[in-house]
Amino acid sequence: MSGKIRFKENLGETAYESECELLMELGPSLIRCLTTQALHDLVLVNNEYDIPYLAGYSVDGQTIYMDRRLPNKLKIDGQNVEIQAYILFHERIEKLLIDLYHMDYQQAHKHATHWENSLVAMSGVSPRSYEQALLPYIRGAAHESVQRVPADLDLTPYVDENDKTLLRRIMRAN
Repeated sequence: MSGKIRFKENLGETAYESECELLMELGPSLIRCLTTQALHDLVLVNNEYDIPYLAGYSVDGQTIYMDRRLPNKLKIDGQNVEIQAYILFHERIEKLLIDLYHMDYQQAHKHATHWENSLVAMSGVSPRSYEQALLPYIRGAAHESVQRVPADLDLTPYVDENDKTLLRRIMRAN
């Protein structure tokens, strides 16, 4: 497990370099927060399911799930932006903060969003434009079609959001 990330895509698997180098540039406070080997572990990205809130993770954190309707790239401010790397980064940080530092979902999500937006800005994309571009894909609970969800999807975000209707739909889909 040499610091590689594997994105499991419908057409096979592609290896990408670890985001650890990027973390080194983002700041010492985040590095101190994530002082485990967790970011060096292999993680699969699976885009074969309906994932409420756009993305999620397995209970063990070894798989990041992205909604099957989420494209790999979006046109943002005239640029074709590969969004899945940013979302992967967000989900990994969020899961680590919940599991290692026992943050509740809302806290972990807030920190992960901050670092995701920092990463987006470092790449020359406006975080505001990035978030606006994602809005149509963020699967709001009121409009959600949840038919296929992975059996090992971590339900912490949905439980912490107290979204009982969405939780019932997720449980029925399993």
